Amino acid sequence: MDYPEVFTLLNGNVAPRCQEIEIASSYQIPLFQIIGLPGPEVSEAKDRIRAAIESSGFEFPKRKIIVNLSPASVRKEGTGLDLAMAVAVLIEGWKIEERKGPYPLRRIFAWGELGLDGRVKAVRSPARAIAAALRGDADLILIAKADEARFRLAVAELFAESDIPPIIGISHFREVEAAVRAEREPEVGPPEKAKEFPTPLRRDLLPIPNTTAEILQIAAAGSHHFLLLGPKGVGKSVALEWFIALQPAPSAETTRTRRFLAEISGREDELPYRRIGTQAKPAALLGSYSGGILRPGEFSLAHGGVLLADEFPEWSRDSREALREPLERKRVTLTRVDGALELPSDFVFAGNGNLCPCGGVPDAPADSRLPPCRCMPNVRERYLAKIGGPILDRLDLVVRLFAGPTEALANGVTGDFTRVAEKTSRARSRLLAQYGTPPGKLAPEDLEEVLAAAPGLRLDLDAIPFRSFRDRHKTLRIALTLAALRDRSEPDTQIFREARALRIGGA
Repeated sequence: MDYPEVFTLLNGNVAPRCQEIEIASSYQIPLFQIIGLPGPEVSEAKDRIRAAIESSGFEFPKRKIIVNLSPASVRKEGTGLDLAMAVAVLIEGWKIEERKGPYPLRRIFAWGELGLDGRVKAVRSPARAIAAALRGDADLILIAKADEARFRLAVAELFAESDIPPIIGISHFREVEAAVRAEREPEVGPPEKAKEFPTPLRRDLLPIPNTTAEILQIAAAGSHHFLLLGPKGVGKSVALEWFIALQPAPSAETTRTRRFLAEISGREDELPYRRIGTQAKPAALLGSYSGGILRPGEFSLAHGGVLLADEFPEWSRDSREALREPLERKRVTLTRVDGALELPSDFVFAGNGNLCPCGGVPDAPADSRLPPCRCMPNVRERYLAKIGGPILDRLDLVVRLFAGPTEALANGVTGDFTRVAEKTSRARSRLLAQYGTPPGKLAPEDLEEVLAAAPGLRLDLDAIPFRSFRDRHKTLRIALTLAALRDRSEPDTQIFREARALRIGGA
């Protein structure tokens, strides 16, 4: 018997790990024992299993029964193991009685909670369960009838290219014998309808200025981390909504990884973005790993999507500093007494913030529509200094906005979302064909290969003074995206200068 445990890193992505259930019996005083580091729910399963087997009309073996959850070094949690352990005990009883059948040759994956009356209850996590069954080379997947529609939907959405073993849903434990002996064929029906998220081409978005739309176009086409700074009322929050709508559909592998992480967190569906407020604590952002129990944080749940950081300067210092590793390595490392574990956190950072605590503009003209700043100079300096240094250096685009939606509407310079989305999509497709991945996700060694293949490109880039290699690489990434947006094969000197201005716009 197998069941899905947390996961292991497989080829850089998370993959559920399949574990085996071993069983042994002997002629001794009747005893039912579960070993292999079971958690409280697993230890209590002994009574549920015995009651379910007897309520279903089967006989519980009158022997010493030992069930081992292998590997024994990993702590077992949850009630999903009930069905697998009960099937193992039932088959062991058949062997004792010398009842012949095809069951010894089948590798069965079972996943469900048992009631005392024999009912098989849903435990969810279909994506992880199917992935674990595939890694364990299962011949049959046995689940709760209430979970069958979700499992078939997960197969259609995430594992369409895989050879899936038969999936049989049962509502009562008495149906196990027919399923295990291959006397019952799997039922094939229409899958449950997937939850719909907002489509990329939305037309219900509020208008934004053309200049803001151009910044979002660059960030979306090249998957660049960006930060928008400006006074209240300039449309920073609206710009983030535009950016979400400009995101492309994720790859199949990214979708699977996000679904695994969402299920580990107890969620049925994963959103294409995570919105983080000012009260977020580092533990909630990074996640936790203790006693063999994993709880992914917001950085990992945003994998393959967008991390929206509202009022980023208002974040606590520890929360801001926690961004260093995911922005640089696209990973979160959880180092605890139990050991170290890496989680994928490959997201696009999209943040906004004010220029000062009051949300105004320093030295704003009296006849300006912009709100004046009422803060003391030292207060403003301390506020902006919060986002200086290492974190600012890891962001691709830092832009200050001063024109709001109202002013843009009055002057007729608002961006058209359909046009922006189409241009972004064309540029993204060109970049993927040229480099294999958006420039914002190109590793430093990949960027050096691009420069080595184009000596003229290196000369233009080296003519610009840089503060660090990271600054140099960030500028090159932005320049590659700008060139694609302008239908050019590679950037020229003017594009490099524009990219450099976007890099240091908020510094």
